[in-house]
Amino acid sequence: MRSSDVKCHWPMWFMVIVIVLAVTSCDDRQTAEKKTQFAGAQNEVVLYLQGAERQSESAAQEQEILKALEDLRTLPPEKLRERRYADYALTPGQWTLGQLLQKYFVPSMPRVVDEETLYRDAQDPKARATIEEHIKAIREQRQTFRVPTETATMPINNRVGFDNHECGLPPRPESRQPRP
Repeated sequence: MRSSDVKCHWPMWFMVIVIVLAVTSCDDRQTAEKKTQFAGAQNEVVLYLQGAERQSESAAQEQEILKALEDLRTLPPEKLRERRYADYALTPGQWTLGQLLQKYFVPSMPRVVDEETLYRDAQDPKARATIEEHIKAIREQRQTFRVPTETATMPINNRVGFDNHECGLPPRPESRQPRP
């Protein structure tokens, strides 16, 4: 290998190293920013319930959910571990609190509940506020998420419809037969 070949490639290797170091340092900064941003959201209760959709089929199921949420908000972790709740068919003592949450709530981001962490994190004020919002929503017979104000106040365009061909489909060909 000639020395001129090495000199030619040396700046290219140097540039590759500089680029790799730059990308790595950017990733570290972004990761640190994300950790800082989501430090408050590492609570298992908040992560699972905030923005979760409640899905139940009867008032009796709603009452079982309400009872479980009240327990989660008020009881210490050792008591929560012992509690059991009715299943879908309302057979008493079938589910743990974590199982009940996973059966009746669809979280905004798919995840599995870590029950031990859930029970411990329920004592946090952010968790209690999230639980309280769900309790309030059940009592008001609504979901916890609300329609944004700008969406709720938008006027409805009654002229939009399938006949106006605004659904993305091409217009239907006209029939050549006379109408009765």
